[in-house]
Amino acid sequence: MFFRLVFNFKRTDLCHYCETSLKLKNELSEMKKAEYLDEEKENNIIEKIKCIDYHYEIALRQKEIYNAYRTNPEMLTEDQILIDIDYKQKIYYGKISPRQITSEFYSYGSCSCLGFGIYYVDSRFNNTTKQIERFVNCYNINILCDDTSQTAADFINAFRHLRNLDLFKKIEKKKYIIFTDTAKQFRCAEVCHYLLVELYKENIQVSFNFFGEYHGKVIEKFC
Repeated sequence: MFFRLVFNFKRTDLCHYCETSLKLKNELSEMKKAEYLDEEKENNIIEKIKCIDYHYEIALRQKEIYNAYRTNPEMLTEDQILIDIDYKQKIYYGKISPRQITSEFYSYGSCSCLGFGIYYVDSRFNNTTKQIERFVNCYNINILCDDTSQTAADFINAFRHLRNLDLFKKIEKKKYIIFTDTAKQFRCAEVCHYLLVELYKENIQVSFNFFGEYHGKVIEKFC
């Protein structure tokens, strides 16, 4: 006897703006198929679609700029570093064994993991062409925090810790290009004050950028 398993493709965490745009486009398509077409309603829907799709154009532009910075040495200059910041999944730790009593299972500790992707321009000698080539190099640094609340204060403390690391000091520049998502711990006054005011007092210029909400950094077209 044979069984056939069918796995349905399911997409979650969709952008509600783009989903609204798709619904309006479907509604417009149905209206055009009808014998009677309300011109005023049609124009109203078209204007709504234009406004909503402009949000996607901005999100796509952010992705393209981000990916150009991290791959093209002509975009990232010698005095700049690109820092991509994002919280990863929580990490659970504790006694792990194939047999556990209930109290052991619920005694796991947890911590947050804040990831920093740091891109900078490096150079190397090409033995084939006999020339010095510029390329974008990257270090990935993860900082663990035993507080899982993921607040703005946690982020600022982690960033300060990052800047004190010897590895970061070796590649640090005077201009930071920072990209984060639109999570509340990044999009707040405390973080903006630290990045744009406190670091400025240390003669560090910061370009603070957000990826489009629900769109992230990967270039894919769904709208």
